[in-house]
Amino acid sequence: MLLRILTAAVLIPAVVALVWWGPSALLAAAAAGVALLALAEFFTLGDRMGLRGFRKWAMTCAAGLFYAQYSLGLVERHALAGGVSIVRDAAGGHRELTGPLDSWHRIAKKAAWRNLIDVRRTFPSADAVDEFTVFNIKGNSYRLITEINYPTGRIFLRHVLTHAEYGKGGWRN
Repeated sequence: MLLRILTAAVLIPAVVALVWWGPSALLAAAAAGVALLALAEFFTLGDRMGLRGFRKWAMTCAAGLFYAQYSLGLVERHALAGGVSIVRDAAGGHRELTGPLDSWHRIAKKAAWRNLIDVRRTFPSADAVDEFTVFNIKGNSYRLITEINYPTGRIFLRHVLTHAEYGKGGWRN
């Protein structure tokens, strides 16, 4: 019993730190490792009871599922939770965008949008283009292209483009 308490005392802070600050590749590898260890324990218990399972097949499928989930996460370039560093990254070399993007970020971070109508209550010029929501930044000089997952409330920054770059439409690919 004491061993379990000590293990929890060490693992819980480590997992919290990994989730909050760790790179997604390390998080995916740790989650896969824990799942595979749990599966191994499950199969060991089954063997003790005289039950046989498809151990290699189940382990391979579990590892494949974690890899698939991780590779889907690579599509998410910028999640809004990253704060000012994401605003700076999105601004790229355009120093004049830092202020307007920071203002947009502070407003969007506090928002609880459920649909485009809610977004337009905050930003009347926001438009839906395919699966993206496009915001005018700095007057109408720049376009901030986002993808908003309304059920989870997550906002993903996809592109910051000049009006001319946006008009070419290459960002949709």
